[in-house]
This record gives sequence, structure tokens and C-alpha cells, in this order.
Amino acid sequence: DLGKGDEVLPAIKAAIAAGDTTTNLRLLALQAANDAYKKAAASKSTEDFTAAVDVLKYADSVAPNNLKAQSQFLLGATYVAFGQAKLTAAQQSKQCAPAKEAKDLFVEAQILLPRGGSFSPDAMRQLMGAVMQLDPYADQLIKAICK
Repeated sequence: DLGKGDEVLPAIKAAIAAGDTTTNLRLLALQAANDAYKKAAASKSTEDFTAAVDVLKYADSVAPNNLKAQSQFLLGATYVAFGQAKLTAAQQSKQCAPAKEAKDLFVEAQILLPRGGSFSPDAMRQLMGAVMQLDPYADQLIKAICK
């Protein structure tokens, strides 16, 4: 509640690794992941996106079945936003690597978003539409920049 999800995550990981099977800790991990996603989406910083992906992957790995759709949706949404940031970086710097990384992120998003679609069907359709527009642009950018 205090916006300190990144500070409690190590304790959550330690408790789960020690054998805690409660759903509450997994909910807290997912909440920390959601907070990390929001921070990254607001800052558009590569470091924040990388941290968010790490937290989201962990939250997805420990999420019980009833929270899997939510964790996979959030991870897919993060991949879309991270991919957009990578495309912008590639376009501005005229560097190949961020464009290729964006392409990979969009592929992952296309896998995860449908799996998480039951969590937020409308947002999933909107994000998939965005990926369908961004993915061909990533291909164009790769073709133009990567020699």
C-alpha cells in the first residue's frame, strides 16, 4: 500500500523458497509486479522495464492457477510497452539491437496476451491490435537499420 513493493519482494521470495504455500504472498508478488509495470510504463526507462519483466516473471512462476491469467496478461502488456520503448530507441539511435529486441518482445507478447485474455479481454484485444501494428514496423526498421 505504501508503494514499496520492490522492498518486500526479497522477503516474499525468501518465504516462498522456504516453503510458504499461502496465496497471500503470491498476491503480494503479483501486486509488486503490477507496481513495477506501472513504474516502467510511466518512466519508459529500459532499466525500469527490465526490472518489471524480472518481477513479473517471478510473480508468474509462483502464481496459483486462479492468478495465472492476470500474471500472463501483465507480462504480455509489459512486453508491448517495452517493445514500443525499444522501437523508439532504435529509431532515434539508428541502432539495430533495440529493433531486434523489440521484435522479440512483440513475439512474447503475442504468446502471453491471449493466455491472459480472460483477465482483461478488452485490454487484451487492444494490446494485440497494437502489436499487430508495431510488429510490421519493427520488421521495417530492422530491414532499414540492420545491415
